[in-house]
Amino acid sequence: MNNRIETSKKNLESNFNPNEVKENVETFNNSSSNSDFVDRQKTNIENRANKFEGNKLNSNEIKDKYIFDTEDTSRGKIFDDFSSLKNIDFKVIGQVFDTFILVERNGLLEIYDQHIIHERILYEKLKQEYYNHSMSKQNLLVPIRFELDPREKQLALENIEIFSSFGFDIDDFDKNEILLRSIPTMNLRDSYENIIREILDNISKNKDVDIRENIIVSMSCKGAIKANHKLTLEEMYSMVAKLHEVGEYTCPHGRPIIVKMSLLDLEKLFKRK
Repeated sequence: MNNRIETSKKNLESNFNPNEVKENVETFNNSSSNSDFVDRQKTNIENRANKFEGNKLNSNEIKDKYIFDTEDTSRGKIFDDFSSLKNIDFKVIGQVFDTFILVERNGLLEIYDQHIIHERILYEKLKQEYYNHSMSKQNLLVPIRFELDPREKQLALENIEIFSSFGFDIDDFDKNEILLRSIPTMNLRDSYENIIREILDNISKNKDVDIRENIIVSMSCKGAIKANHKLTLEEMYSMVAKLHEVGEYTCPHGRPIIVKMSLLDLEKLFKRK
């Protein structure tokens, strides 16, 4: 179970030992010199000690810190915007199997599937961006060239404008090949060839579903974190809080996101009731 709090390295000065600082402060206090230089150095060291203490993350405050450190790019951002997160009363217990998040809320033990949480959040975000015409894309310096079977290529070319509205600019190329000239500005956790193929497969299998819906479902699934992905406590709080703000508790395919157990359920498992 992962129940640790990580702080950004940039907040701490490298090779900084608070015990050494205290010793240095005591040395200055006992010094017979009253020079301005000594006073300045003493003040500087005390400030560094205070800064070190101030950068310690209080575990009691973690529930209020739903926003990731946007300057810390070591892990990559899961979400883009936390500005509207609501303060929802719940307690994250931790992560099990690097796949499920355990939460205590409203007197119940709740088990969340982390992939489906993120998938649902991305689905709502992409849908909103699409219908608000606010989706962005980035042009590729070198287009991605890949081969499709004749059926896939025909389907892609028939829907070029729709693909483009989601950030995928596609051009016809030689025989059964296409060129991908631009991509959406979001973190899709797979190759773009696989993503295009999955979108086309979903379109062909779900002909009664709007093509745009198929694309949004595929993009949200490919953009979501997977099982066996370690999360910090801060990330778990952020995901659960954002899910409850969205207020939808199934994935776009209809699978449940949360399994709930009461105290009575647990007591029955242990033959206490």
